[in-house]
Amino acid sequence: MQFLRFRCQKTKQFFDSNFYNTPQGLADVWTSTVQAACPYCREEHEIKIREAFLIDTLSTQIAIASHRSSSGASAETAPIS
Repeated sequence: MQFLRFRCQKTKQFFDSNFYNTPQGLADVWTSTVQAACPYCREEHEIKIREAFLIDTLSTQIAIASHRSSSGASAETAPIS
């Protein structure tokens, strides 16, 4: 299971949520909308699940891209959907 990361609609800062799912499970709720309390603007945001990032997946993609660029390899990675 991985926690979802959302983006504040006002400040554009990312925040971790208490919602979690698996990459495969997201397909079942892809068009759903959730209410998430934002720690930056202190408001509740209505956010579509498809706008969320899976924290572990995003972190892994960044680590792979960083490693590739520091080793001289291409930094291209598959898009995260």
